[in-house]
Amino acid sequence: MRKLLLVILFFLVACVATSAFFFGHERTPMERFKEGMNFARFVTYTDSDFDYQFEYPSFLRREHVEGYGCGHVQFGFHNGVNIVMECKVVPESVYAYRRGNFMQRGRLADMPDYAYTSHYIRRHRRWYVLTLYYPVSYQKAVGRILYKVETWQAAGADYSLLKRRFRSKCKSEGTSSHRE
Repeated sequence: MRKLLLVILFFLVACVATSAFFFGHERTPMERFKEGMNFARFVTYTDSDFDYQFEYPSFLRREHVEGYGCGHVQFGFHNGVNIVMECKVVPESVYAYRRGNFMQRGRLADMPDYAYTSHYIRRHRRWYVLTLYYPVSYQKAVGRILYKVETWQAAGADYSLLKRRFRSKCKSEGTSSHRE
């Protein structure tokens, strides 16, 4: 009787271990991404022209986008899913109808499966805009990044050095930060 009980117990343990080994890896890409976000390390980007900062996950890679000038930077992740985080500085006149800082959320018109969250901060006659683009189905998975966007304060954003840096750097590059 003891031997039979021991054999049954061994069989049950073997079945559980086998099912965990073979069926445990069938997670969707979103589940794997969400689990990875729990361990993601955030790093700080500091713009040398406008002295603003924001935190982004270290797995995002900086992307060069043709036509972007001073004050505009973009980071992306394109591994089965497209997640893009960008920050730009635009003149006050672009959003002249707005008085204070605000958030904007929605879906992309040309890609309805993708959403965006933007945080607009007005300082020194400029708008600092941090935006995250992500698949709608990944909203919970990108929760930590969304929190960083929603609580962003554009630390730095010092106007005292801004005029000199902007004029000298943008003129030497032949670009403008006023592009959208």
